[in-house]
Amino acid sequence: MISFIDEHRGVFGVEPICRLLPIARSTYYENVAKRLDVDRLSIRARSDIGLKIEIRCVFEQNFRVYGVRKVWRQLKHMLRFSGLDVARSTSWQLRANHMWRTAIMIHKINMTNCTMFDLQK
Repeated sequence: MISFIDEHRGVFGVEPICRLLPIARSTYYENVAKRLDVDRLSIRARSDIGLKIEIRCVFEQNFRVYGVRKVWRQLKHMLRFSGLDVARSTSWQLRANHMWRTAIMIHKINMTNCTMFDLQK
C-alpha cells in the first residue's frame, strides 16, 4: 500500500488516499521516515539489513546452488569470529522474502533392462 500511495500522491494527495485505504496517515509517514533515516528502524530490522547482504554474498559465491541449510552453515562459519549468531529460520525468511531461489539440478535416471538371462548369471 505504501508504494501505491507513493505512486499516486502527486495526483490525489496522501490524506484522501489514506481515507479510502485501510491505512492511517501516521503509518504512511512513519514508513517514509524510516526509509529516509535508518536510525529509526528497530534493532532487528537493522541487523536484517546486514544479514541480507551476507546471505546474498554467500548465495552468489556458491553459484546460486546452496539451499537454506548450506547458506545458514556458511553464515555461521563466517560470523563465528565476530560474535554474531544467526538462526536458520532467520536466514530462510530473509532469503525467501527476496525470492532468491536455488538453481534446480535435474539428473537423468538411467535404468537398465533386466532380462531373465541376466538374472541367471
